[in-house]
Amino acid sequence: PPDGGILLEHGITSGEGMLKRLGGKADDQRGGQRMLLFITELSALLAKMKQGTGNTLGPILLQAADAESHMNTTTRHSQITVVGSLVAMLAGATPAWIEDGVGDIEIRGGMANRVMWFYCPDRVAATKDAVDMPTVLGWDELRAARDVLRRRVSLGPMRTTHAVQLTMDAREVWRTWYRAQREAPVLNDMVAAATARRASHAVKLALLYAALDGTPDIHPEHVEAATAVADYCAASAENLFLTTSDDKKAKVDRDILRYLRAARKREGRAIAPQRIRTVHRSACPRVNMVDFIRQIQALATGGYIKMSEGMVWVL
Repeated sequence: PPDGGILLEHGITSGEGMLKRLGGKADDQRGGQRMLLFITELSALLAKMKQGTGNTLGPILLQAADAESHMNTTTRHSQITVVGSLVAMLAGATPAWIEDGVGDIEIRGGMANRVMWFYCPDRVAATKDAVDMPTVLGWDELRAARDVLRRRVSLGPMRTTHAVQLTMDAREVWRTWYRAQREAPVLNDMVAAATARRASHAVKLALLYAALDGTPDIHPEHVEAATAVADYCAASAENLFLTTSDDKKAKVDRDILRYLRAARKREGRAIAPQRIRTVHRSACPRVNMVDFIRQIQALATGGYIKMSEGMVWVL
């Protein structure tokens, strides 16, 4: 908008209502507004999205997530269209809310992978290749981030546009990361669906970091920072959605990996072998031993753990 403000919404009940708040009117095209959806309970928003086939909130949020130039919905008597608006969402949730509210349809349908999930560090540390992040940022870091944002905002909207490219060094960093994450094993198809847009999130973040730095191109440090955050979000999604479905085998996988990584952290060693029987008794006591061994072997085949002479450890 002309004053540079952002619409702050704490609750949206329908796609039609959201477009009207952005300035859309029946049979008219409006836009240019920016909106931040600040949702304290994601479960409430998910419940509204599931209220019958006539609710348009889900489709409109998908359009917003894809940054489509036109967002529109059809009411009983007219069509509402918004052009050139930008919508962002910041929402809070607990694992229990996610398990109850995000089902197979949302995961496989693409809603889950359009979100960047940030799980608390202690829990994410139990997932494969998690990225350690500080629990609390110091005041110096927060002030520095605030000053950068203020400087960029004070410049006002850009009057010209140009194509942003990765430098040669940045391209190499990107290729190495992209190849590694494409070749990394995935525990199940639910996790694969929930993390399918990891590369898309990473490249958008790299572009954002370059813009905040005021550089005309994307440099290696922008790619490194962006891919680290994308990896953290993917690890969060893995932890959240590994057991969203009724896949009992996936739950056993998660419990085994969590126990082995906790053992490695506790012992302070890169390789911390544990007796298979001890892992079974401590991590999955209710699982039949024969089924447990099959799961251990599947994890070893997938490259997550190593087995040798009755011992097992995480990679």
